[in-house]
Amino acid sequence: MTNAAGEGEGNARDSSPDSNGSDAAALIEITNALTSSLDFREILQTVVKRTAEVVRVDRVSLVMSPEKEGTVGYVVVASDDASIANLPIELDKYPEIQQALRTREPVTIHDANTHPLLEGVRGDVPSDHLGTMTLVPIVWEELASGVLFLRSQAKRGSLSERELGFCRIIANTTAIALRNARVMQSLRDHTQQATFARFEAERRLQSFKRYADLFASSPEGIAVVDRAGRLVFANPRSYDMLGYNEGDFAGALLAEVIHPDDREEAKDVVAGFSRGEFPKERDLRVVRGDGRVVTCSISCSALLDGDGAVLLSFRDVTQHRRTERELVRTKIFLERLIAASVDGIVAADLKGNVILYNHGAERIHSRRADDVIGKVNVRDLYPPGTAAEVMALIRSSAHGGPGRLESTRLEALASDGQRVPISLSAAVIYDERGNETATFGIFTDLRERIHVEERLAQAQEKLAMSEKQALLAELAGTAAHELNQPLTTVMAYAELLQRKLNAEQPEHKAAARIVA
Repeated sequence: MTNAAGEGEGNARDSSPDSNGSDAAALIEITNALTSSLDFREILQTVVKRTAEVVRVDRVSLVMSPEKEGTVGYVVVASDDASIANLPIELDKYPEIQQALRTREPVTIHDANTHPLLEGVRGDVPSDHLGTMTLVPIVWEELASGVLFLRSQAKRGSLSERELGFCRIIANTTAIALRNARVMQSLRDHTQQATFARFEAERRLQSFKRYADLFASSPEGIAVVDRAGRLVFANPRSYDMLGYNEGDFAGALLAEVIHPDDREEAKDVVAGFSRGEFPKERDLRVVRGDGRVVTCSISCSALLDGDGAVLLSFRDVTQHRRTERELVRTKIFLERLIAASVDGIVAADLKGNVILYNHGAERIHSRRADDVIGKVNVRDLYPPGTAAEVMALIRSSAHGGPGRLESTRLEALASDGQRVPISLSAAVIYDERGNETATFGIFTDLRERIHVEERLAQAQEKLAMSEKQALLAELAGTAAHELNQPLTTVMAYAELLQRKLNAEQPEHKAAARIVA
């Protein structure tokens, strides 16, 4: 409470013409400050300092509460300390500020040491900081965004009606200035953003110009579609590849040019755009404008323009895919041919590691392919020293020319150590530059052939013996025939002599011996 002397002094100040004149001068000065300076903090510093001088208080500060019913306020400026700037305070410890913000009416505390409003926080504030307080809300459009906080010693007394009215004018003027400052800041921010956006657009346009020729002359089709799969634009190669004119295809859906059998797959691709899925190297068949079907390999990626557009790059791979299918068929045929061969076929890299091993080789070496390929060196398929001999024969020119070995009899080594007679044809495989990349050999198992040859030799030997015996018999028959006639004559003469001669005579005994 103020005393009578204080009230009289206040009334005297209210009625003084000089006081009214000084108030008007101060208002003009503050108004000029609010409209002339570009430094808003400097403006507010001038406001609180001149207000403190006019109403003769110890301290005037401007406290702002940015959020409605917020718990944190900010001391923006203070008349007695120019270093204070946006000092955060807990509004729960300033019930007087909360009341002024809530009621949007001035709050006057004649003696802070005894006022019931400060009962809960009085112990937190030194007693010499307490005194007379006046809080004038800063209101704009029924919303209190802050207070003009005036504080002085208790002996100074409360503000007079004139001084309070002056402070309310200052608070209202400050509210308008703050509102205008926010508008100007918003305009500056918007202008800055627009300027930056224009600069960024110009920069991006300049960066895109360098790629314009590349886009137009690209050998691949390049198109941009939206998330629904509708064409936004495409380069000339796209229209040429698809057999359309630009006007015919503009704005069309991607699915409209896809072959009917591939449209479901194309729809799945488009549906994946919204999920952030952008496939690469996906083959889709496309129906050209002339009705011809081509296979295109399509890759997708998101554009960084924020509109959800998708960049498609595609190329005609019809011939490539046809060639791939032919190569696959050829590969399958060769694999089946190698697998079905009765001869063993073995290939090895330059280090001797076996990389190909067919069923015929399994039969010759008594080893499974799974136990050989990548695990066994080709040296282990021959007796010791034979592999080196084979390579020497391959590289010589005496057996079919360098890099080739015509059919040569050798021995292979079975898993049980048995030596298997084989006929080997081998060669070196070269790459397109003429560098050696691998070797291969064709093993013909000679065991059955050798067995047949042995049986044939035995048969031939028996036949030769039979022929010899027949010849001897024939010779004997011929000899017997040739000797038979002279012997008959001799026998006849011997019998005749035996009859004619006397038994005592020696000739009779000789004739008897011949007849016998």
